Amino acid sequence: MIRFLAVAAVLLFPSLSYGCECMISFPDNEQALLDEAAYYGYFDVLDVQMPDWSGAAPRILKATLKPAKQYGETPPDVLKITSDLYTNCGKVVQKDKQEHLLVFKNDGGYYLKGICSDLSEKAWASFDKDVLDYKAYYNFATTLDHEKHVLSLDKFKEMSYEENIVILDLRTKQAYDAGHMKGALHVGADITQNILKKLIPSKETTVLTYCTNSLVLTRMIALTDIVFPQIYALGYHNIYSLQSATLDNDFDDKNRREKLNFIYPAE
Repeated sequence: MIRFLAVAAVLLFPSLSYGCECMISFPDNEQALLDEAAYYGYFDVLDVQMPDWSGAAPRILKATLKPAKQYGETPPDVLKITSDLYTNCGKVVQKDKQEHLLVFKNDGGYYLKGICSDLSEKAWASFDKDVLDYKAYYNFATTLDHEKHVLSLDKFKEMSYEENIVILDLRTKQAYDAGHMKGALHVGADITQNILKKLIPSKETTVLTYCTNSLVLTRMIALTDIVFPQIYALGYHNIYSLQSATLDNDFDDKNRREKLNFIYPAE
């Protein structure tokens, strides 16, 4: 009967596809399911391919997902997933929509299982926050290639003149008001998802960041290094920071400011 209803629903609503297997009851085992999942979070459903119902082949749902905001491993830019429609229930996967899903991985590729839509509100809410706990931050940050996102002063300056660029100043508001790179927006170190949405509506935008350490050596770890994983995790993958003055072997603060076209509104 359940199988008939699932098939009937798909036939009546071809744009909808049931995409999860009934394998785990919630909420008791939701942590076990999360631990087993490779990726979990928001996914844009780019495409859903329905099976040929007239044949004898297994009814396998095929869908293409683009990670919109994920928690877990760093997924590929696009995920191809499958699911056996005979055992599906609970979650509806709809083309051109953004879904909150759990994605699993085996030797055959990526697939869905579990009643994805029935994770407790508390569990999903624990993911929907801008600040990760230390372990989650560490695990995610270690997957990123930081060096590919650090620029010399000359390269940073060159990119600042390109189109579709947003420059973020991570220093204090007082330092920003005293003088900042022309066109830079003040954001400080307390970055949240809502702040980024207001300043950078499109996640395809190239984001350049600099902090005090970019100008003169002041601390062991630059704010640009600390903030990079957080902005990247929020979906802004075209993010680059100005490397420390130490790495440029340039300790002339005034000279660096001139090269970066600093303006001084207070004067």
